[in-house]
Amino acid sequence: MQTIPDAVLDLIVQHRPHMTQMIANLRAYPDQSRQIEKAIAQAYLAGESHLSAPDTWHLSQVYYGGPWGGDWITLARAAEETGYNHGTLRRMINDGKISGVKYGKTHYVRRGALSTREPPERSGSDADCRDASPR
Repeated sequence: MQTIPDAVLDLIVQHRPHMTQMIANLRAYPDQSRQIEKAIAQAYLAGESHLSAPDTWHLSQVYYGGPWGGDWITLARAAEETGYNHGTLRRMINDGKISGVKYGKTHYVRRGALSTREPPERSGSDADCRDASPR
């Protein structure tokens, strides 16, 4: 799945025409997009950037293995930060409750889409059992 926007890819071709074939390969082989996007990011960031600061930042995220744009975190990190388990977070992504992508073998979610999980309230019977314990 291609994550770098087409508009940014077009700007990269304008600045670095020699990268045209890499970008054509990205569009032709979507099953290899992760590797090709990382190679594009590495090649582009090796020289002077003509992209905006946010676009350059997002391209560096791709270079380091994440998807394009925003504040993406891995599902494992999201589970640690929120208290939800991995399965629940994957279900929330599949149900469209939070935005997420699977990039390679790793799921990513936007940090801002999550809130920390409140611990479940104890039911009346749990509270009664705790109060009735022998002393």
